[in-house]
Parts: sequence; C-alpha cells; structure tokens
Amino acid sequence: LNHPSTQASTSKRLIMKTKHLFAILFSILTIGAFAQGPGMNGQRGGDPAEREARMKEEMEKTIIALELNEEQANQFREINERYGVKGKELREQVKSGEIPREESREYFMDLMLERDDEIRDILDKPQWKAYKKLQRERQEQMMKRRNDRAGRQP
Repeated sequence: LNHPSTQASTSKRLIMKTKHLFAILFSILTIGAFAQGPGMNGQRGGDPAEREARMKEEMEKTIIALELNEEQANQFREINERYGVKGKELREQVKSGEIPREESREYFMDLMLERDDEIRDILDKPQWKAYKKLQRERQEQMMKRRNDRAGRQP
C-alpha cells in the first residue's frame, strides 16, 4: 500500500483535484461577477468601480489573513492585478464572439492555473495551505449565496 508509485499516483490525483477546485473558484469569481444581472447603472455585476473595490478589499483581506510580508504582498497584488486584466481581456473575447462561450470555461481554467502557479511560488507551505483553505471557504460561501438566490426566484 505504501509503494512509491501508489503514493505518486495519489499525489497526482490530489494535485489535479486541487487544480480543478481552484479552476472552479476562479471561474466563479471572474464570470460570476458579471452574471449577477443588471446593477445600479444597468451593467451586469453592478457598477464596475464598486466591483473593483470589492475585489481589492478581498485581496487585502487575503494578504492580512495569510500574514504576507511586504514583498509577498506586493507580488500578490501584482499577480492578481495582472490576471485581472487577462481575465477582463478574455471576457471581452468571449463577449465579441472571438472565443465561443462553450469553450470559455477551459480558457478561464487555464488562466486560473497559471495564476495559481505564480501565487504558489511566492508563498511558503503554511501560507499556501491557508490560501487554499480560504479559497475553499469562499467557494462554499459563493455556492451558498447562489443556492439561496436560486431558492428565492420564482
């Protein structure tokens, strides 16, 4: 049972499950913000300035929760900002029809996995573990809110 090939196989499955979970979370964060329906100014997901402020607030909460040092915090912000721009560009490509909507999930997952790799490189093991836990908790909260909204709709 403790054969190295069995352990490697189990480890690979765990890594794949973790990447898949992160992909789902990223998709929910990036697509979900725009799928909430018209906001205060008629735009999907609400006012862009408010949406950006919420995202920055969440990023700062994460930095505090992970106890990142100044260098890590700056790198974390830069990675998130860069991938935020990439996500916005990808959404525009989907919106324009350049990327078929049916295929967009795969593109978002790839983008999220790239981001995941960069974030993993700046965190130590305990921080990475805490980061993944935060992601799981946020995903559970989002799914609960989604289910609550679905239950109230006619």
